[in-house]
Amino acid sequence: MIYGPGAAGSTQLCRNASNEISTCSSSRRYKNNIVDFQPGLSIIDRLRPVTFNWNVSNQADMGLSQFSHPIGFWAPEVLIPTAASVSVSGRVLMAGGAGIRNAVVTLTDSNGLIRTTVTGSLGRYAFAEVEVGQVYVIAVRSKRFRFTDPARIISVDDHVVDLDFVSEGQ
Repeated sequence: MIYGPGAAGSTQLCRNASNEISTCSSSRRYKNNIVDFQPGLSIIDRLRPVTFNWNVSNQADMGLSQFSHPIGFWAPEVLIPTAASVSVSGRVLMAGGAGIRNAVVTLTDSNGLIRTTVTGSLGRYAFAEVEVGQVYVIAVRSKRFRFTDPARIISVDDHVVDLDFVSEGQ
């Protein structure tokens, strides 16, 4: 993708099927495997709406009006992770509330690094030293139990506690 100044601040360009540069489309026909991104609204809520002026001396040459006041979102504090670390923990439970022992819980970061732990007798699990400002996939599996929602996408900004998985049946 190529970005540059445009009417709304940037114009996204892509290569089409003929390998020609064209504007990108948001059409569903160009996408597959579309799934809800659970932390999406919490990320959007942290964006700050702003107006601004382009930092260029020749705005007219770029097709920009000197009288326009573009609007956009300021997000450096949302997109730049810090080096701080926190913990992610919870329980793996039967539908009735009892803990499930020996369930395998994985935490996968955006680089594909997978961390694994096994639940104890009360179904508890924990991951220490999880980097904040990152998005992770956390998943559970068990030889004896099935889960309606065995994998979740989480955005880690602080300690995550009580991130429980509940089995479909006893």
